[in-house]
Amino acid sequence: MSQDSSTLREEGNNHFKAGDVQQALSCYTKALKISDCQSESAVLYRNRAACYLKLEDHTKAEADATKALDVDQGDVKARFRRAQALQKLGRLDQAFTDAQKCAQLEPKNKAFQDLLRQLGAQIQQKLSSTDSRVQQMFKLLLDSSAPITDRQKAAQNLVVLSREDAGAEQIFRNDGVKLLQNLLDSQQEDLILSALRTLVGLCTGHQSRTMAIVNEVGMDRLCGVMGSAASTVSLSACHLIQVMFEALTEGMKKEIRGKDEAILPGETPAFTLRGLCKLGSAGGTDFSMKQFAEGSTLKLAKQCRKWLCNEALPLTSRRWAIEGLAYLTLDADVKEDLVEDKKALQAMFELAKSEDKTVLYAVGSTLVNCTNSYDVEKPDPQMVELAKYAKQHVPEEHPKDARSFVEKRVVKLLEAGVVSALVCMVKQESPALTEACRECIARVILALVERQEDRGLVVAQGGGKVSIFFISPNNPTIKTTFQSHRQKIIKEKAVPKIEGYMFEDHDMVRAAATECMCNLALSTEVQKCYLATDSDRLKLLVLYSGEDDERLRKAASGTLAMLTGEMPELCTRIPDTTSHWLEIFQALLLGESQDLRHRGAVIVMNLMQADKSLAEKLMESEALEILSVLAKGDDPKQASIQKAAQRCLDLATEYGLIRSNEDGINGKTM
Repeated sequence: MSQDSSTLREEGNNHFKAGDVQQALSCYTKALKISDCQSESAVLYRNRAACYLKLEDHTKAEADATKALDVDQGDVKARFRRAQALQKLGRLDQAFTDAQKCAQLEPKNKAFQDLLRQLGAQIQQKLSSTDSRVQQMFKLLLDSSAPITDRQKAAQNLVVLSREDAGAEQIFRNDGVKLLQNLLDSQQEDLILSALRTLVGLCTGHQSRTMAIVNEVGMDRLCGVMGSAASTVSLSACHLIQVMFEALTEGMKKEIRGKDEAILPGETPAFTLRGLCKLGSAGGTDFSMKQFAEGSTLKLAKQCRKWLCNEALPLTSRRWAIEGLAYLTLDADVKEDLVEDKKALQAMFELAKSEDKTVLYAVGSTLVNCTNSYDVEKPDPQMVELAKYAKQHVPEEHPKDARSFVEKRVVKLLEAGVVSALVCMVKQESPALTEACRECIARVILALVERQEDRGLVVAQGGGKVSIFFISPNNPTIKTTFQSHRQKIIKEKAVPKIEGYMFEDHDMVRAAATECMCNLALSTEVQKCYLATDSDRLKLLVLYSGEDDERLRKAASGTLAMLTGEMPELCTRIPDTTSHWLEIFQALLLGESQDLRHRGAVIVMNLMQADKSLAEKLMESEALEILSVLAKGDDPKQASIQKAAQRCLDLATEYGLIRSNEDGINGKTM
C-alpha cells in the first residue's frame, strides 16, 4: 500500500465521520487514481460507495460496491452497500440476494436482518401490485365489448410488464400465453404486434419459459405470422424467433471451423491421399485382404513419408500425411519401411511437438501400429478349423508382425528418440490430448518397456515422466491440482468469481467452489488474500468447517489446514472470526470421517505451534481429552491422525500446560 493513498484514505475517513461527505468523496477518488494495490482499491471503492449512498447517487454507489466485490466476494460491507443501492434503484430481487448473503455471513447483524425484512415486504407488495395490473390487463383484453382503444392500451401495458422479471412471471403463470395466442388470431395489427412483443419479453433470457411457449404456441403458427403481409408484423415475428433461438441455445458454444481447417485448393492432393490411405487400410491387419494391387500400399506410404518430411508444405498438408500413415501402418510392410526411414520418424516426432495439437492422435495411432500394442483377439482354433471347412474367410497374420520383427522395430524407435516425443506429447496439457490419445501413449510406453534390456534406455529418455503422468490421481472435476492451472486461474482474475460461488445457495456448487479454493490455496498469491484484515474470507472457512455438508466441511477444513500451516500469523485471528471456533474444531476431531479427523488434528496442531495462548485455550477445552484418545489409537490406517494428535500433546507438554504421568496418559498440571 502506497503511503500517499493510505494518507488520503485516512483523511477521507475523518471527513466522512465529521459529516463532510463531499470532501471524503474527493479524498477517496484521488486515492483510487494513485493506488496500485487491488485490496486497497477494493476498500476505497467500498468507502466511496458509502459516500454515494449518503449523496443519494445510487447508480454510482452500486457500481463502486460491485468493483469492491470483484476483488473480494467476501466483503460484507460492500455487499450490504450494494444491496442498499439496488433497493433504492428498484432492483429488489438483486438487492434481496445480496442481503441474504450478508445475513448468512453475519446472522446476528440486526441491520442485515432489517434490510431483509424490508426487501421481503417490498417484493411481496410489488408482486401483488404486478399481479393486479396483469389481471386488469387480461380483463380488458378478454372483454370483446370494450373500446378498441382501451384494448390496445392494455396490450401495450402487457408489453411493458413483460420486460420486468416479476411481470413476465405473472403473465406466464396466469395462463397469459393462451390469451396472447388469441391476440395473434385477431385481425387487429396493433394487437398482433403487442402479442409478439409480449412474447419477446417472456422469452428473453429464460430457457425453460421459452421451451414451454414453443411447445404451446407451435412453430407452425409462428411461421404463419412471419408470412404476414404486414411488414411490421413479419419483422416482429422474425425477431421473436431469433430471441427464442438465443434463449434455447444459451450457454452453448458455436463450433466455428478456423481457416486452418479449410481445405484449400493447394491442399486437395494431401486430403485425397489421406482418403486413399483410409481405403487401403480397410483390410486392417489381415495379410490376405489386399485392397490395392501389389505394391500400391507401399507407394502410398512412401508418398506420405515424402510429404511428411517436406517442411515447405503447409502444416495441414503434413497433418494429412501423418493421418494417412496412421491408417497404412496397419500393414506390416509399411511399418518396416517407416522405422527404417529415420528422417520420416524425426519429422513425425517434430510434428508431435508442434503447435498443431490435432496431430497427437494420428502420431499415437501410428506408434501403436508400429509397436503392435493394439488389442488382438486370438480366434478359437476349433472355430478357425470350422471356418476353413466351410470355406469361409479366415484372417491371416502378416509374417512381419511376428514377435521378432516387433522387437526390432521397438529398438529402432527407441534409437530414433520416440520416448522424448512421447514426453513432449503428454506435456502439452491440450484439449486435443483426449482419453484416446492418452491410451495410445500408454500402450506405446508399455510396449517399449516389455523387454528388460530396453527399460534403462526408456527411463534415460524420460519415460518415467510419462508413466507418472498416467498414475497421477487427478480429479477430473477439479483441475487446479496443477500449478499451471492455478496460475492460469489467478492470471485471468477468476479467483473472485470462485469466491462468489462459495456463497451460492446450491449445495453442490458451493462445495465445488470451496474445493477449488482449497486447491488454489497452494498458491502464494491466494494465501496473501487471506492476510487482509478487512475481509471475511477466513471467517467463511471457519464457519463452513462446522456445516452439516461433509463435502463442504472437508474442503473448508482442508483449506484451513493448509493456510494455518503456511501462514502461522493467521492462527491468532481465528478466535476473532466466531465465538464457536472451539466447538467447530472439536466437532472436526470427533468427525465420523477419517479425513475430517485428520484435518481437525492438523488445524489444532498448527494453532498450538503458532501461539501458546491458543494452546492454553485448546487444552482447557474438551480438545485435550479428544486428542488423548486419538493419539492412543493403534489402527495403521489412522497413523497420520495419531501423529498429529501426539504432536499436539507434545507441544502442550513443552508449554507446561500438561504433564505426562507414568502410564503415559497426559493430564493437566496441578
